[in-house]
Amino acid sequence: MPALLQFALARRARKSSSELIGRTLTELYGEAAWAAVSTSFATAFEGRTVSDERRLIHGGASARGTRAMVLPDFGDDGSVAGIYAVTIDVHELTEVQQRLQRTVERDGLKDALTRRTMMERLRAAARASPTQPVALFFVDLDGFRALNDP
Repeated sequence: MPALLQFALARRARKSSSELIGRTLTELYGEAAWAAVSTSFATAFEGRTVSDERRLIHGGASARGTRAMVLPDFGDDGSVAGIYAVTIDVHELTEVQQRLQRTVERDGLKDALTRRTMMERLRAAARASPTQPVALFFVDLDGFRALNDP
């Protein structure tokens, strides 16, 4: 195994490189992490590339946002000889995106949803359930404008 790959795996699993040899992914990362990626690995062994984003827990650490691609490695005869799994930690990027989304959707002063966001969510609800009734409840507070716009 190339030294850089050993280092990356050892760092993520919080183990030395020598502790990785002969270990399964379940032993390194735990049952929950293996359950999260096993379907992607199986699909890659069938010859199809898989790409997804998810929050994974590695080695008892807190959940981190990851972007992963699992690709089949085809042998000379065209069969799948193995797979490559490329994982990128996108935790900080995801958090920044969520904060930006929140600033777009909410009023900075009152932390209430903006009118635009409310209308988008109403349209989405109506599209999502064309056969189900959608209810909208408006509250008109007398004199609220005087309190809101000093």
